[in-house]
Amino acid sequence: MVRKKEISNWNEISGDQTRRKKILSKAHDIYQTDEFRVSGLNDYLDTSTSTTTLNKISEEDGYLEMTKQGGKRLVMKYDPSSSETKFATIGEPAELYSLAEKIVDKQNLDIDVDDYDWRKLKEVNRFCEDVNNSVSKDDLVEIAGTSNYYRLKDKAAEIIKKHTVSTN
Repeated sequence: MVRKKEISNWNEISGDQTRRKKILSKAHDIYQTDEFRVSGLNDYLDTSTSTTTLNKISEEDGYLEMTKQGGKRLVMKYDPSSSETKFATIGEPAELYSLAEKIVDKQNLDIDVDDYDWRKLKEVNRFCEDVNNSVSKDDLVEIAGTSNYYRLKDKAAEIIKKHTVSTN
């Protein structure tokens, strides 16, 4: 039998305690105990987080549980039908920005990559739509992969509510 991780005391959260508490507080404010994925949570955070961080919060602190295991990492794919497909990992702003610059240059597009917040999935989606609309092609740039899904444990939601005020 696998023993489930006990929820850590709020003041004994491991790792970067301040950052983990902000992530948990935001997850509580936005999702309560509903499922979410890292890319959705990043749309509400000031600095992006990663699947690795959420996995650590789950494993080390016990506040989250993974409800669905993802398969492939979430990426922005450029020219997926080509033999030279390029990828950038969602949640890696510098990597996404660099690929976006290459796409805009190669396609000779009048799109300013500085107009997008590369930390947020909805902004990456907007960039993909803008590029695809500009070249009249539906799949020149696309998001691919499958994410892990998480949710706050019921007891964790109670603890977070008791120790924080809304971060909205």
